[in-house]
Amino acid sequence: MIYLTHCLEFRIGESPTYFADRKFGKSKMSFKIQIEAALRIWQVLWNYRDLKRAGISARI
Repeated sequence: MIYLTHCLEFRIGESPTYFADRKFGKSKMSFKIQIEAALRIWQVLWNYRDLKRAGISARI
């Protein structure tokens, strides 16, 4: 989402998230889900490769 936001020249901001119940412990994401998430990044970059060139005119 940040990549698409950057390509469309929107402003990007951050706000911290605090999980009070998650000070210690393991991630609930399985290895399969982690691999899927990593591959999804490349899928987004490939599918929207022309968006950065289009820039602000692609907003419409």
